[in-house]
Amino acid sequence: MGWSVDILRKNGEGNIQDIKNIINIFMSRGYTNCGAYDNRSYYSLSINKPMFDDELPYYLQDKSDSILANVDLIPSDDWWSNVRIKDFPEKFKGYKDYFDFEKISGRSFMLLNFFHEYFKLVPEDVLWNCYSKDKHFYTKADIDRIYNKKEWTAEWIYTDPDERLI
Repeated sequence: MGWSVDILRKNGEGNIQDIKNIINIFMSRGYTNCGAYDNRSYYSLSINKPMFDDELPYYLQDKSDSILANVDLIPSDDWWSNVRIKDFPEKFKGYKDYFDFEKISGRSFMLLNFFHEYFKLVPEDVLWNCYSKDKHFYTKADIDRIYNKKEWTAEWIYTDPDERLI
């Protein structure tokens, strides 16, 4: 599926240190080709794991080895962002999306590993699968619980984290 997932933050602001953290997590996992492109109010990140160090593959050649992300440096206050967040549960009121991964299909293992490391650095942020039917929210505790299971399904990111089936 071409769905995206967002990371929510209380103030909705990202910064250069967030971008460094994201790249460092992927680099520690063997993703050696990481690029950050400054678009003034946000950064676009292109992350992939080439087969050879000197190779620059097309970024969607192997879905499990590449991903695109965007980090907002200024909280988004556009119509689309406001429509999407108006129905947040009470405990997430005031949160705004500041970071998203595009086209997550086929990347469940990559993302679970990433989020497990990411939430160690920023435990107060929340993962939001805003395009799933029920718009699931995942806290650090949810990600840790899923990550520490002996077996989990590739559909974990499309499933309610409160269901014990994941």
